[in-house]
Order: sequence, then structure tokens, then C-alpha cells
Amino acid sequence: MLHEKLPDDLSWLGSNTGVTRKVPEPWVPLKMESNKNELSIKCWGREYQFDGKSFIRNIVSAGESIHAHPVCITAQADGKDVDWNGDKVEIVSSDSDQIVISQEIKSPNSLIIKARTEIDFDGMLRIDWSISSNNSKPIQLEKLSMKIPILKSFAKYFYFYPSVGPYEKSAGALESKDKSMGFYPYIWIGDEERGLSWFAESNEYWFNSDSNKQIEIKHNNDQVTLWLRLVSNPVTIIPGEEANSAVKFIKSGEPDEPIRTDYYDKMLRYTFGIQATPVKPVTSDAWDYRTTIIQQQTLGFQPRLNVTDELLDTYQKAGVRTVVMFEHWADAEAYVKTPHGDLLKDIISRCHDRGFKVLLYFGFLISDIIPEWKEFGKDCLVLPKTRGYHIYHYPPQPEQAAWFVCLNSPWQDFLMDGIARALDEFDADGVYLDGTAEPWGCTNTEHGCGYLKPDKTNTPAYGWIKPNGYIAPTYPIFSVRSAMRRIYEIVRSRKPDGQINVHNSKLMTMPTVEWATSVWDGEQFQSAGEKDDIHDLLPLDLFRAEFMGRQWGVAPEFLLAGEAYTYKEACGISLLHDVPVRPFGICEPGENLELMSKIWQLMDDFGRKEAEFLPYWGNSDYVNISSKGIYVSLYKHPNNGLLAFVVNLGKEQKKTDIALNVERLGIVKGQFCAIDALTKQEIVIQKDTISCNLESLEWKYIWIKRKQ
Repeated sequence: MLHEKLPDDLSWLGSNTGVTRKVPEPWVPLKMESNKNELSIKCWGREYQFDGKSFIRNIVSAGESIHAHPVCITAQADGKDVDWNGDKVEIVSSDSDQIVISQEIKSPNSLIIKARTEIDFDGMLRIDWSISSNNSKPIQLEKLSMKIPILKSFAKYFYFYPSVGPYEKSAGALESKDKSMGFYPYIWIGDEERGLSWFAESNEYWFNSDSNKQIEIKHNNDQVTLWLRLVSNPVTIIPGEEANSAVKFIKSGEPDEPIRTDYYDKMLRYTFGIQATPVKPVTSDAWDYRTTIIQQQTLGFQPRLNVTDELLDTYQKAGVRTVVMFEHWADAEAYVKTPHGDLLKDIISRCHDRGFKVLLYFGFLISDIIPEWKEFGKDCLVLPKTRGYHIYHYPPQPEQAAWFVCLNSPWQDFLMDGIARALDEFDADGVYLDGTAEPWGCTNTEHGCGYLKPDKTNTPAYGWIKPNGYIAPTYPIFSVRSAMRRIYEIVRSRKPDGQINVHNSKLMTMPTVEWATSVWDGEQFQSAGEKDDIHDLLPLDLFRAEFMGRQWGVAPEFLLAGEAYTYKEACGISLLHDVPVRPFGICEPGENLELMSKIWQLMDDFGRKEAEFLPYWGNSDYVNISSKGIYVSLYKHPNNGLLAFVVNLGKEQKKTDIALNVERLGIVKGQFCAIDALTKQEIVIQKDTISCNLESLEWKYIWIKRKQ
């Protein structure tokens, strides 16, 4: 059909650009070990153990077992608890990039669970499973749950996706009390070093009387259990060919009585994902990439793409290594082609002359001024069509409308082919992806998203009402994952050190985000103003859970947005966690770049790459702080001494004493001195103690080193 509608070249349609089965660096091939009925599959940094009696017996991440007990299915049928009898795990296929296993678990009352699990080289498990009956009579399934128990010692933080609004706290410290919630397609629980995520693209075949109790987090003794309540409204499972494969529902009751809904099916089907984190080693990070951006408000940018040598020389002098060309290199928003190719080639050439890497912008929108819009644009939209811009006014681009686009559509192939062609044509060094990694909730059945939910109650915000229910959204995690993996291959197959920089504000869905070589998080604070309290906007537990990257396996950078805090104040929170704040000026390079330039140089002089980072939450054996609200993180270098980052996160000026444990730090008593690392001023040390007087949100680097 598209070939008839679009007479132009359609070589992109069905393109396999970026599709590969090779295991890319820094991941490693899978390894498998089997012993009788037990199976162990190892990937980078993690191990998944199976025994046939449960879905997963244990997961090891960063050298520690995560689970208190195996991941299990619990059920109640015909008024009785169901006992399960598992068999051995069958190996379906075994390759370096993916191992596939199957298992079957039965109950005495003829319920059968069949599961097929794919284990990918990045440690992502896709579990396709079903529950049915081989009984001659219907079985009423009253309850069905999956329980994922996590050792309490690792269950310090949570993250869920999506959040409602920019300020909803979707990450932070996990409360000690039980928590109930509606359906979320992605949930992570972990600490500062590791974690475990569960995800599902939809809650199809979830039948619950209380939509706010579909997922629960329960605390019990030594464990925290992620409790997925799949069925709490009874479902009648009809065996064999007596039932249709589609869910049916009937209504009964007198006109004045509440409507009762019953569900019938021959099989319930689920697709879940599980992935332990961190997902990969971080070999290069934002400290290495040293990125800034060229955007429509960059000094001298207008007329379009007027990037001066003076500006590039300023970047070079400051130590910039990577430049992002924002979307204005193309006329159509987030498009893969441009009528300004000669100008773009000239800019990239001049950047390369100065040693810069250049990343091209691609995004989450589809424009109505592209040639392809009329014929298949609507088939690629995220629906309902409530997210996007009726009028997209972003000079120097022409006026247009732009809408959220779904990568579970033909747009994925179009984008992959277009990115590859753009990188080849312009010799760019990678991509900047604005929201591309996000699996937007979508009800567009034209390309396979959404499903008919037989229930008129608790209709979600992004659902379409139908006479017999509504079209509920699906979150195409697996399709977006496929696109991101393809982009990784497209970039790295052309340039082994190529970059995939992902703007991921409030987005930590690792199956899609992990392919980023760096992430940029913080735009959720865009609407914050001077009257907003930075302490409430960005508490430390939120930063540790979402913005650090270390327990996720991604390289983070903080995005300054809004007016709640200045660039320097944002540095106070971010640098405390060893996370730089990207410098970019609204009109010119300005003070932001000047400050970060000094910090980049300091990190080079000190030797950060060779130093051990001792964060404030785990360095009490090395340093003692006398005042509440003052925080200190340390870098310990084998030859260059100690670099301390000190910040006052209190709301008032404070004086504090920082007592050093010189023996633990390996410093010879009386043979070291201290300086303000940025101003070079000497700091007095008395009895191994440094005194600081800091205003609210003021900070400094203190370099403690051997006397000359």
C-alpha cells in the first residue's frame, strides 16, 4: 500500500539497518553452566539462576545475590491455594548473544504454566508465559500473582515509569511501609550499586477489582517483595476449544444493583521483562565527553547555522570535546534530511579541525511538513493525539505542527535508515536523541499498539472509550529497545568511539536507555521558578536513585533547566555525586562554560580517572563532619593525594569542621597541606581538621596533598 502512495524511494521500508546479532562492546558473550536440574547463565556483571521449580531461582548482580527467595507464581483456584510442581528447564537454543529456555509448571488441579524465557547478552530477560487448564471442566481462578522478593539490604530506592507531571516523585528512598499502586510498566528497586527491574508493556489480562492495587511493594523481615497482582477478580478458565481465545465479559444484576463483570478465557497470556542492573561497565563518561550544544539561541546562530570560528575557538579554549547540533540543522522537526547540507558539512568540518566530536539531533516528534506525513504519518503517531504541538514555533525552523511518534510503527525503519544516511553524508560522530528512548504509552491500533480492555471502570487518561470497554495503552518497550539497539550499532559500526547521547529526563527504563553512551537528565524542572525550593525539588534521595548512573550502568550528566537554581547551585548538588552539569549558555558561552572549564582542568590535573570516588553516604570511616547539612565526597588518588568536594545543602550559612582520618586516607601526619583547588588559595589545617564557612548551596573543591 505504501508503495502505491509514495512514488519516491522506499528502500527504508522494512530496512534491516542496524540489525545485528553480534555482541557489541562493552558487553561480553553469554556463558551457560548446567548441573542436573539447575542452570546458570552469566552476562557482564550478573548471573541468572534457574531450577525449573520457579521462574527464576536467584539473580546475582555486582557480586551479591539480590533475591531473598525465588521469583514465584502464587494462585488460588476453586477456593483453594494452588501448589505447583516444576520440571527441569529445557534449553531451546544457546548462542553468544541470546539463550532461550522453556519450562512447564503444573498443579494438581490441572492448571498449567508454560514459559519461554529469552536471556539477552545485556542481562535482559523476556518471559512469555501463559496459564491454562487441561481439566475437562472450567476452573475458576480467583487469584494470580507474581512475587519478586528482594533482600531488604538492597531495597533502598525505587523508580517507576511513567510519572504523572514533572514534579511527581517517581524515584527516591523506598518507604518502610507497604505501598499499593496502579499499573506501571516499569519498576526498579535497588541501592547505590545494583538493582532489579521488572517491566511489562501493558496490563492486558490483569483483572483486578481495585485498580489502585495492581502492584504492591510489601515489607517483611529480611525482604521487600514486588507483588504483581494479576488476578483478584475471578476469571473462569474454560479448557480446550470450548472457549474463544479472546476475553469475554457479561453483565448481570437487576437495574438498581451494581453491575458485576465476569471474565472467561481458555488461556491468560503475559509478557514480562526482568533485568538486573548495572547493565554494563561505564568506560567513558560525561567527564570524558565534555559536551556543549549549539542551538537556536547560541550567539550568532541566526541566520540559520551561522556558527562562527570565534565561538568554536572559545569552545576549544575552554576544553570542550563534543558539540551537539540541535534540531535546527533540519527544517522539519526531528527529521533525517535537510536542505542546508552544505552549511552543516562546513560546521562539522570546522569542528573536526578543532578536535571536536559532533552529534546530530534526532527526536520524539514527527512533523506535518515532511513529504511522508500525508500518506503514513498518522499511522505512526502516538495516540490519542493529545501530546505534541498544534503550532510548533521554534525559529529558525518554519512553522509546523509536530506530534509524538511511536517507534512501534514504520517510523522506526524510516528513522534507522535516515540516521545511517545522515551520519554517512555529514561525517557526524554520533547522535543526540531527544526522548527517542522513551516508550510512550500509545493506543494507535493502526501499528499494533493498544488493546481492548473489557471494563468501563477506571478508564485511564490515555484510553479510548469503546461501547464494550476501552482501548487501553501499551508501552512499546521492546520495540523502542530494538530501535535503540539498532542506533547503537549504526553509530558504533561507523565510528568505534561514536556517541549516543540520550536526553532522558525522568526516564530510566534500562532496556531502552542502556544503549546510551551518556544520558542528560533534568528538564523536568523546566517550569520551576525562583520561588520554588531547590531542597524540595531535588532532594538527595531522588538524586541518588535517578541521576547518579552508577547502579544503572549509564554515564550521567545533569541538565540545568528552570529558574529554581543557578548553574553554580546546580553544581553543588550534582558534583557531590561526581556528576557534571552540562555547560551551555542561552546567548553565549558565558560563566557556565568558564566554571566548568576550570573544573575539567582540575579533574585532569588531579587525575580523576585513576582516583577512587568515596561518596558522602559511604565515607564516614575517612572523614567526619561537625555540622548537619554539610556534605563531603572524596576522590582518593594513589599519588596525588585527596580531593574533597564540600557543599552546604542547608538553607542557612554554616561553619563546619572536617576532620580527616589520616591513617585511613594514607596521608602522613604533618606532611600535607590543603588548597582551594579552583582559587589556589591556601587553606589552614589544624589537628588534621579543616574549617569551612559556607553560604547556603555554596561549595568548594579542597585539594589535600603532600607538602613540597
